[in-house]
Amino acid sequence: MNRYHEPKDGDYVAYVAELERRQLTALNAAPAPTSATAGPPAPAIRPPAPPRPLFAKTATPLLLGGMGALFLLAAAVIEGGLLPALVGAFLLWQAWQRLTRPGADSGEPKSETARRAAMLLAARDKRSGK
Repeated sequence: MNRYHEPKDGDYVAYVAELERRQLTALNAAPAPTSATAGPPAPAIRPPAPPRPLFAKTATPLLLGGMGALFLLAAAVIEGGLLPALVGAFLLWQAWQRLTRPGADSGEPKSETARRAAMLLAARDKRSGK
């Protein structure tokens, strides 16, 4: 005998409707889960931690240096031409500038022009009483 209960006379639409009706009555008859039967509560979701400032300060020059070296390698080995060599040299120069500029860890302005502009703005704010 067939394990499956096929509908009489091949009326599958009526058979599916009967199955849905049985499932709905079984769902309505089942008790609603309570907090005791629902299981342990879900763990609280914490927001991701902000990136550490030290890592962010050191990652940028390293990334720039790595990209610059890759561009120079592509220009030399794959004969990429002048443009990748110039881009690579510029990226390496930017990485070197970020690693070696004075006062990189402090909040002080980095260049002489920036220091002068900061002094002028501070003097203007002092005169205006801010």
